[in-house]
Amino acid sequence: MRIDIFCKVVDNYGDAGFCWRLARRLTEILANHHFTVSGHNIRLFCDDLSLIHQLAGKTTLSNLSQLGLELHPWQVSEAMILTDDVPDLVLETFSCDLPEHYITQITNSLLINVEYLSAEPWVEDMHGLATLANDSKQAKRYFYYPGFNEKTGGLLGKTEQSHLLCTPSHIIDDLFQQTRPSSTKISVFNYGDQKLIDFLNQLIELDTKVDLFICSGKPQTAIARWLHQAFTETIDVGQMRLIPTPFMPQDEYDKLLAYCDLNWVRGEDSFIRAQWAAKPFIWDIYPQEDLVHLEKLDAFLNIYLPKNNLGLTEKTRKMMTNQPVNEWWDGLSSIRQHALDWQNTLATRQLDGDLGDRLLKFAKPLLKKG
Repeated sequence: MRIDIFCKVVDNYGDAGFCWRLARRLTEILANHHFTVSGHNIRLFCDDLSLIHQLAGKTTLSNLSQLGLELHPWQVSEAMILTDDVPDLVLETFSCDLPEHYITQITNSLLINVEYLSAEPWVEDMHGLATLANDSKQAKRYFYYPGFNEKTGGLLGKTEQSHLLCTPSHIIDDLFQQTRPSSTKISVFNYGDQKLIDFLNQLIELDTKVDLFICSGKPQTAIARWLHQAFTETIDVGQMRLIPTPFMPQDEYDKLLAYCDLNWVRGEDSFIRAQWAAKPFIWDIYPQEDLVHLEKLDAFLNIYLPKNNLGLTEKTRKMMTNQPVNEWWDGLSSIRQHALDWQNTLATRQLDGDLGDRLLKFAKPLLKKG
């Protein structure tokens, strides 16, 4: 099977992170089903290929390339489709609009638009629907919606925690050597706006030992602005320790999430990984016009929050909606247990396969029709 995946980077890491995991997962599935490299390949076309390389890491990328995974710049797809075999399956992620000349060459391919993840109820009704092509020179599009239950496309599966935590990591080891015994460990990968500044000020007032891993990009920029100085080395502010954390491949970031007591995440990819890490997390959801993102947050909280523990529900909602830290901090241990229960719930719902498995199962009968 030949699969082309297209990715345009919008949210810096979220879109690219998801697309890389999808390409990786599909490659592994096909390899596990004993397809030969000569009999299939997966090509990922991206408009920011350097970011994909950073997310993948050299070792992982090398291993997957031997299984038939290829990375290409977005702009070469139109030339390649004229000289190469037409793919069986084309995945257009997040309605990224395929190149004009490419799309005219894939009228006999199966075209699936993999959409953004949402917990909103309408997703179940829209999942799997098709739209008619505008003309005979375009393929019919099917819409594939990731989701949290069996009526949707599912989630990309978790990395096995036992294997993940046993694999040596110099990056993680170096970071944790800078932490203090008995401190609460927090990773911060958000949009670095006023919510982060308020959070830091409230932690200072809380006067408890907290070590924060401040990820590169917007979070570190916000910290430097708050400190009124460069933020390139670990610094203590009261009982709080701020640790500048370098950009790291996804496998390393997954370990960081697993080791921390609380994770502040954003976008699509880190949001999903935080749930598989089974730790309390705050979702800094990508802001949209007309506050549509708040509807998405509410829809997720409606399925995530426990129904039989009003006290836990209240504290978790306050944490998720950036209410004062002292109003939910003492509930972290209970929130942690709920996060573990939620991870088990997600795993149970995906006993028939994760998003990668379900996507190929969805495509199989449609490919036969073609």
